[in-house]
Amino acid sequence: MLAHLNARKIPTPAQLAYLPRILSVKEKRSLLVALLVFIVAGALLGGRTWLRVTTASPKSGGSYTEGLIGSPRFINPVLTSSNDADRDISSLVYAGLFRIDATGGLIPDMADSVSVSEDQKVYTIALKENLTWHDGEPVSVEDIVYTMHTIQDPALKSPLRVTFVGIAVTRVDRNTVMFSLQRPSPSFLSALTVGILPEHIWYSIPTAQAHLAEYNIKPIGSGKYKFKTLTKDSTGVIRSMTLQRFDQFHGARPYIDELTFKFYADFPTALEALQNKNVEGLSFLPISYQEALKDSKNIELKQLTIPQYNALFFNPENNALLKDRAIRSALAKAVDRDRIVREALGDNGTAIMAPLIPGFNGDMTASNKLSYDPDAAKSILDETGWKFAEGATVRTKDEAELAVRITTIDQDANIQAANIIRENWEAVGLKASVDIISRERIRKDIIEPRAYEILLFGQIITSGPDTYALWHSSQNLHPGNNLSVLANKDVDQALETLRNTTDAVAQTELYQKFIDKIAEEVFAVFLYNPQYLYPISRSIHGTENLSRIAVPADRFASISDWYVKVSRNLK
Repeated sequence: MLAHLNARKIPTPAQLAYLPRILSVKEKRSLLVALLVFIVAGALLGGRTWLRVTTASPKSGGSYTEGLIGSPRFINPVLTSSNDADRDISSLVYAGLFRIDATGGLIPDMADSVSVSEDQKVYTIALKENLTWHDGEPVSVEDIVYTMHTIQDPALKSPLRVTFVGIAVTRVDRNTVMFSLQRPSPSFLSALTVGILPEHIWYSIPTAQAHLAEYNIKPIGSGKYKFKTLTKDSTGVIRSMTLQRFDQFHGARPYIDELTFKFYADFPTALEALQNKNVEGLSFLPISYQEALKDSKNIELKQLTIPQYNALFFNPENNALLKDRAIRSALAKAVDRDRIVREALGDNGTAIMAPLIPGFNGDMTASNKLSYDPDAAKSILDETGWKFAEGATVRTKDEAELAVRITTIDQDANIQAANIIRENWEAVGLKASVDIISRERIRKDIIEPRAYEILLFGQIITSGPDTYALWHSSQNLHPGNNLSVLANKDVDQALETLRNTTDAVAQTELYQKFIDKIAEEVFAVFLYNPQYLYPISRSIHGTENLSRIAVPADRFASISDWYVKVSRNLK
């Protein structure tokens, strides 16, 4: 009968308040567990429903911090070629007439349109409207003309000068500039990816003092990001630099608000910073450190293809033995490239016999004659009079030892490769030694003065088959980039004709002639094409299509697509 006194089936809040008084401890625990299960299940169901009815999209905001090796000196597009840190930051701060996109293609940047004369020698380029420098001043045609004349000024010693020698740059009108070439150059537009300098900032700085200007480390450009702050240690060395998104940028604006770069003296320190989450990425990871990140759930290790070959470059001026083509041939045949790729690169690369990299085709018949054949190397040395004295391990001739010195950069893969080559050469009776030079010294103290006998180094091909700047004899001395200080008229002629030829079939034939002659004269011993390892946090989205770069700075070609924050909108 009592059950019929109140027809209400659902307890009131007041009645529920009595539950703790009438429930046992076990019943209370069971009720709490059931309540938690209900809440969690409801949250999961609600979350899954939200994900089904919404789509994720990038949202502006956030930051990205990357570790770089070394320290910036010249964040200046006309001076940056010898320093990766400079190039990386310069690519973000400065814009050029053209730029490389995420697929490696050439697309307009500040240029709005381009027309080329019938004889392929005059390029007329119109600029986009409303281009702006980071300090708010408008970009003008005069800035383009000033930058090109600055590069061409021999007093500056710009590494880009050889590219623009003999090219006349003139203002057509307030929005149009004209480049007049002495002869056709099929890769000329690629050269116009160089960042443009603001004339109103630099015109009052004498060329002789340009290297000392503060704007080299506090740059003003017109690129996607602008300089914000930097920090130095007690010795004046730059330790970090922050860039801020430039909201008046003329192209696609990045999502990420700020980029911070932290500079480290060596890779172990930089790797530790990555593992401790002091940075979210590293500009580059040597292969020897790959194992340290293989089990990381937070870091993705991108394996990027890069148009680079590593080779042994000969300088006969510092060792007369290298003037003998027979000796150079013996040295080439004694090198086990497959072992280098296997042991020094951990198979993250490809053995090569010529300056041929992915995307470059060619007949390898001539180059294959220099493949690994230690017995042939011994025979060559025997035939040229380099013999073993009784009980000796090093060959001699006229009481002179057969000895060479290899110089390379302080980088694990290069060091391991150099030591393998030393063992290869010692096995055929050569005395070889290895000098290891720091990253900070290799360019200024070794490469620029050509202070080496044999240099183990990597070169990047940035302009297709036009390798004039890397192999023509006019580039044997600084600021040229021909590291094998050798000369051959057939090589020079092929390169001169190649850079002035627009016909694809003729280009292929000339490049083949070039690689055949390089092999015949043994100008260098080509070793391998490495992969570029780029570790970056999985919290940085939008990097999925990053797979190929021409130079390390190209990893930022798609920076406008990167994002940290996500918004969800109803479908």
